[in-house]
Parts: sequence; structure tokens; C-alpha cells
Amino acid sequence: MKTPLPSPWLWTAEEKIKEAMANGEFDNLPGRGKPIDLEEDSHIPFELRMTYRMLKRAGIPPEEILMQKTAAGMRARLLEDEDLTPAEKKEIKRRLLSLDLELNMRLEQFRKQYGGL
Repeated sequence: MKTPLPSPWLWTAEEKIKEAMANGEFDNLPGRGKPIDLEEDSHIPFELRMTYRMLKRAGIPPEEILMQKTAAGMRARLLEDEDLTPAEKKEIKRRLLSLDLELNMRLEQFRKQYGGL
């Protein structure tokens, strides 16, 4: 089987990177000499990694994580708050069921779109 030739764009980019390295343009980058954590986002599909990194650096968790935290808080309130009336408990359970359903639908859609993750 014949190996395909690299595209001219890839070759040009590679040459520019080698030239910059030879000129020491990468010598003062932050994190130089430190190991890269390759496992940090290996569970995230490649197409979404940059978006997730940007959100993480901005301190914004993914919406699914916020939904999970909200659901956990609702469950804790049901277990711990003895002053809840039966009507309040029923409303919290209804909202929790709705939230769980929405979260599961989002996760299933994500799995289908990005290969069964």
C-alpha cells in the first residue's frame, strides 16, 4: 500500500515550526519542561476539546455538571430537610424527575453523536 504524500500546507507548517524552534521562539513558553497531562480530556471528543478547555479556563463548568449538582442538592434536601410539607416534597420530586430525564436525554444524545462515549 502506498503512503500518501503530505499536503503542501502540512509541509509548510512543519517547516515553519522547525524554523521557529531553531530560532528559540518556543524557549520561554509557560510550562516548558513540565509534563503534559494527556489524560485530562481524553474522554472528551476531539472536536469539543478546545471548547471544553476554554470553558474550564473561564471557570464555567459544562451545563451537564451544573445539572448534576442541582439534582444532588435536591436529593440532599429531600433527605435532610424534615420541615418539608408533603406538597413541597412532591414538587421537588417532580422537578428532580424532570431534571434527571433532561440530563439523561442530553447524555444519550452526546453518546450517539460522539460514538458511544
